[in-house]
Amino acid sequence: STRVDASIDADLEYRSYSLDTLDDETLRSLNAAGEVDIVEDRFSWELTDAYGQGIRDPFAGIGPGNREKVNVVGTAPRADLPLGDRTSLELRGTHSERRFDESTQVDSDSLLYELSLYRQISLTARVGIGASTNEVEYVDVIAPKYRIDRLGLRYEKELATGRVLADVGKNKISSGGFESDEPLYNFVWTRSLTARSELSLRAAREITDAGTSLGNAIVPGLEGSSFTDVVVAPNPFEQRRFGVSYVLTMSRTVVSAGLDSFKDEYIANGVYDNDWTAVHLSFVRTISPRLSFGVGYDKIDRDFTHAAGAQPDGRDN
Repeated sequence: STRVDASIDADLEYRSYSLDTLDDETLRSLNAAGEVDIVEDRFSWELTDAYGQGIRDPFAGIGPGNREKVNVVGTAPRADLPLGDRTSLELRGTHSERRFDESTQVDSDSLLYELSLYRQISLTARVGIGASTNEVEYVDVIAPKYRIDRLGLRYEKELATGRVLADVGKNKISSGGFESDEPLYNFVWTRSLTARSELSLRAAREITDAGTSLGNAIVPGLEGSSFTDVVVAPNPFEQRRFGVSYVLTMSRTVVSAGLDSFKDEYIANGVYDNDWTAVHLSFVRTISPRLSFGVGYDKIDRDFTHAAGAQPDGRDN
């Protein structure tokens, strides 16, 4: 409506197992969001919910014995204040609760503060500088809380056939007496090659954690990855990512392909450090307005760099 913008993106399935040692499961993902425009174009409030699964043992295959539910609920007020004709100030505060079905030592609350100053340099482009602080505290376990601080420059531009977004800066994690500074960047380039095809590139490097990575995960299904690769661990980590995807949309057929490369380095727990690649292919055909079918293929190869005494490599298809 004019003041409410809401969406639900879900791909859920229920599985019942004949073995008594395995509990029934609700799998896949659900992402829901709603934003209420309290003061038009000036102040709004957002509610989000991300549901998925995580793997408890990254050295083992994904299955009913190595999977648990993860739910992240967030609420966020946002203010957009004009400072002249082409300058604006954005303020945002997000409180989120991350809850895991079995691994209670990972349950945490997050409080994120963001401040950004933007300058419109043309009708289709703007530049800005932003700073944020994310404080994460565990709920049912005695463990030091940590804080992730970010400072960076941003460039956004709407192209005639796509868009460009680029962030560059630094992020720092602090916990007790420990501090670590690392570079921060995020680059997204999307271009329509033809009227029916689109190519996207993304490169990123950031410090994050399991709760945040769930919200950033690709929605599973034929049009996305079938695997949920959130590792259930209390340690934050630095992730480097490079990915390319291609989508061809015809009158009744959609073909998509993607290749992603990741490097995860866990803070204070190097045993989980790993490099992994994900390949995705899918074909969806619409038969009638009420009937469609598709075929999807996903392959993940994971190489653990410090897996002493454990199986060093893993593969899921």
